[in-house]
Amino acid sequence: MIKTETQNNLDKDRQNRAVISMQDIRKQYGKGDLMIEAVKGINLDIDYGNIVTIMGPSGSGKSTFLNILGTMDKPTTGRVFIEGIDVAQIKERNISLYRKKLIGFVFQNNYLLQNLNVIDNVLSPLIPYGISSEDKKRALMLIEKLGLKGREKSTVKKLSGGQAQRVAIARALINQPRILLADEPTGNLDSETGKEIIETLISLSKSGTTIIIVTHDPRIGQMIEMQENGRNIWLEDGKLSDKPSYDVFCYDTEK
Repeated sequence: MIKTETQNNLDKDRQNRAVISMQDIRKQYGKGDLMIEAVKGINLDIDYGNIVTIMGPSGSGKSTFLNILGTMDKPTTGRVFIEGIDVAQIKERNISLYRKKLIGFVFQNNYLLQNLNVIDNVLSPLIPYGISSEDKKRALMLIEKLGLKGREKSTVKKLSGGQAQRVAIARALINQPRILLADEPTGNLDSETGKEIIETLISLSKSGTTIIIVTHDPRIGQMIEMQENGRNIWLEDGKLSDKPSYDVFCYDTEK
């Protein structure tokens, strides 16, 4: 389809207003009769400082969506703009550095280095680039901000699950990213600890970090929906919607 000048101007306006703008994103695997379309024509804008949940059951396309959003995978068709930059135009050799400067990641399995202490884990993403005294000061500040003061020299294996996930959040923030992607960040935690982690992410969003949480847990969606800067988006069979067409609570059994 050939776009008119007005349509092109509207697209540019979207890109300028949103920290993330996804335009007709599709992701296909395989060919012919074996082709599977995991993501089906997603259009999505996320503004600066928003905290957003992408919710849906297993198999709905959440992981594929997150990988594309985090520049770890490329869409088959469509365009992703982050801070107005078309990610597809970034050279392959530069994409890792671009990701380092802009995006932080938190996962269900925190992937911390078990034999290292807290501060060394927080600083670990900086090892390939060199660690300055300012980096160490920022690490200590993050550790304190996330309620881990006094645990700087504790090894990860001595921490509780909630404490370890806070270390993972601090590690994700050490590069001062403007976007934080959290993939099932409470999946391995008990309900109360999980609630505390989401409250931590909400607090970070109010400081200006744009946060996208991928989850199947409707309780997280309820917490985010109450926030002025919060938004719930539903992913079902590779398509986005503002409202689910299914009973969300029937999926709240994956633990």
